[in-house]
Amino acid sequence: MQSPPSSPAILWLCGPPGVGKTTAAWALYRRLVDAGTDCAFVDLDQLGICYPAPPSDPERHRLKARNLAALALNFAALALNFADRGASGVIVSGVVDARRGVEIDGALADGLITCRLTADPDRLLTRLAGRQGSFAVAAAALQEAEALDRTSFADFSVDTSGRSVDQVVARILASVGSWPPAGRSAAGPPRRRVSSAAAGELLWLWGPPGVGKSTIGFRLYLDLLERGVAAGYVDAAQVGFCSTAEDDHRPRADNLADVWHGFHEHGARALVVAGPIRDPSEVATYQRALPAANFTWVRLTAGEEALRARVMSRQDGGSWPEPGDRLKGRSASALLEESALAAAQASSLARVQFGQSLDTTGLSVQAAARQVLALWGRMG
Repeated sequence: MQSPPSSPAILWLCGPPGVGKTTAAWALYRRLVDAGTDCAFVDLDQLGICYPAPPSDPERHRLKARNLAALALNFAALALNFADRGASGVIVSGVVDARRGVEIDGALADGLITCRLTADPDRLLTRLAGRQGSFAVAAAALQEAEALDRTSFADFSVDTSGRSVDQVVARILASVGSWPPAGRSAAGPPRRRVSSAAAGELLWLWGPPGVGKSTIGFRLYLDLLERGVAAGYVDAAQVGFCSTAEDDHRPRADNLADVWHGFHEHGARALVVAGPIRDPSEVATYQRALPAANFTWVRLTAGEEALRARVMSRQDGGSWPEPGDRLKGRSASALLEESALAAAQASSLARVQFGQSLDTTGLSVQAAARQVLALWGRMG
């Protein structure tokens, strides 16, 4: 019998909302990639945007852990499927159950290192107050921090109070030493890819950078929940961060199929996806990975001035910050260049004829979501 790829090491950064998990984890990922390390990054929150949650998993910890395990194995198998090398390590940022700790079994648990990030209460409150698009409740975050302070599951902890992101990353690296350890890279033949048999309605929003795919898509997802629809949301870019296969749609499609399979098992029957698409061949890649899902594709557009204004709004924060956001923290001149690139891409995408389109110029996020829902005839 052929042996499967070995499992990657996992370095999990946990802690309460506002402690800096995602910021530190992404900075750590970029530093390791720049140093030539073959690794991947997962923001755990992105693997559990699915409601309503079943009574047996009210905080969706098991769902996230199940999806993380699937993605970690996919990243390791890249060496034999799509790239020259697979990921030998996966950096994870995410909340854990304070009572049970990290819920990962088998070989992945053997390669797990857990780092708990901490911060004093005043700093947590200040950070949460400055967030845009966050659903974190300050009082609940403080309670979670207190609960985590009473746990012992983490291998080590780092206090982020008064420290820059670079200083936090340096402390983490000093604690883990050489990571990922040797011998964790993929070996043997590729894992047999089984496309997901999960059915359901899938709406995909695509378009140029800055047009509002994620913002409108997430608002649409919330609208579905308000209508009583069991639904999930995935940002396709967020399930594809791997240094050895950047911008490759095939591993993203595998990961999306696994996440939707987990959501479907949790009861979801509709999925909203936001993500970049350039041509019909990429569309076919996702449809092959999810053959039982009924796809609806909607391209979002906006006039050049509206697109420029949305890109420039990122200088003041714009939408909620996401890992890998190339517009986050850029100067005004850099954002002007990005807006010109976005306008050029919008013109190029207009020549790709499939699905439907919606001009969002002059529309609020809520109004755009309503119009997309109308185009999504089966759910409208």
